[in-house]
Amino acid sequence: MANRPFSLLREGIYAAKAMAEHPERHTQTELAGMEDDLRILASCLWDYVGVFGKIMLYTKEDKNAWDEDHLFNFGESLAMLSDLAQGIEDIRFALRNPETVKAEREEKAHA
Repeated sequence: MANRPFSLLREGIYAAKAMAEHPERHTQTELAGMEDDLRILASCLWDYVGVFGKIMLYTKEDKNAWDEDHLFNFGESLAMLSDLAQGIEDIRFALRNPETVKAEREEKAHA
């Protein structure tokens, strides 16, 4: 069996990043469509992080569920999900504001 991803998420994020890096290669409709797809994705990720918060709240009395190893792994996973969601938000910003991002890159290059 071929090694296939569970979803097209990975390819979509890389495509969005490439679009954000070279917005001049795409129409405003394409940029807006990709930004909308990323908005939905980021919203789902933030919802997922929120669900874990609710699980922690509702199971706070279950000492077996929240031993130190579980808490560490749980916190590490939440941090990774949050980083992913923030990365998506950064790409969305670049898709919405290509001129601002271009100016920032040029400023960093000359610094």
